[in-house]
Amino acid sequence: MNRNRKKFTKNAPKQDSKSSVPTSEYNASNSQVIRWFQQYSQELDGKHDRYERVFKISRDITIESKRLIFFLHTFQEQSTDGEKILQEAELRFINLVKNNFSDIIKELNNLDIYQYLRAYTFGVQEFVEAFSFYHYLKRGQLVTFKEVVEFIVRHFNVDSSESGQNTKQDSSKDSESQCLEKMITDEENLTGDAKMEISDQECSKTDTYNRKIITMVDYVLGLNDLSGELMRYCINKISSGCVEAAFDICQFLSHLYVGMLSVGFVSREYNRKMITVKQCLNKVEFACYTVRVRGSEIPKHMIASVLENVKDETEDDTHF
Repeated sequence: MNRNRKKFTKNAPKQDSKSSVPTSEYNASNSQVIRWFQQYSQELDGKHDRYERVFKISRDITIESKRLIFFLHTFQEQSTDGEKILQEAELRFINLVKNNFSDIIKELNNLDIYQYLRAYTFGVQEFVEAFSFYHYLKRGQLVTFKEVVEFIVRHFNVDSSESGQNTKQDSSKDSESQCLEKMITDEENLTGDAKMEISDQECSKTDTYNRKIITMVDYVLGLNDLSGELMRYCINKISSGCVEAAFDICQFLSHLYVGMLSVGFVSREYNRKMITVKQCLNKVEFACYTVRVRGSEIPKHMIASVLENVKDETEDDTHF
């Protein structure tokens, strides 16, 4: 037994302690892997820094949009300053697009916006809420997705160094309108209808930057928030004695709620906001009911306090 064991160990092949790969080749492959991970580290750091910059810009958009909403609540249709308020609000919207949205569009140039969507989605929703409220006060209608995108495309700032050679405005109107239609079909044309084929050169102004900076989901969520502002505006109208305007707002909110119900499931946030939309509609309907039925019993200067002290019975309802 011992002899066989010695013989086996004697004839067994010896194992080299050194690796079969030469040292020079091992160091070269190791340094190549290190370079790869250094490159990955730089890309991740750049992505995180870009995310933080976009988040800060979105926060500025949210703050300015809230200020615009508070400013628009001072609008009185019969007042002489009503037109001035709308004009000033439009200028502030234009500056918001030029100063803030342009920075986001440039940051996300030729990148997948859905990697950074959570960084600026709340700012976009707040902007849509403010702009839709402005559009309702000005025209009495609901702003469309196309009108929101068109406003941003028309006013976002493009540096001359990045946009290339300057072209005449008359010649660029057709290409911009085609780019706008292409932008809308990217979000709305989900049924496979005829798609527009436009070259990248024709869409130089819009395709230089990302065309989907505002998604349809952000637009719909922004309209959900509009219901709260219309509810406050309706109560203010009733307090000031403009009863007919309050009934118009009630009818508008009712149509808006029915239209949102037809959308179906979009996201958890959409379902949560739909509950808020229903609560706002119930409050507006109750306010209009109180004015219509008990308006003669309540003095005008006490209507606002009565409406504020009344509990909404459907406030705890979790269904819509």
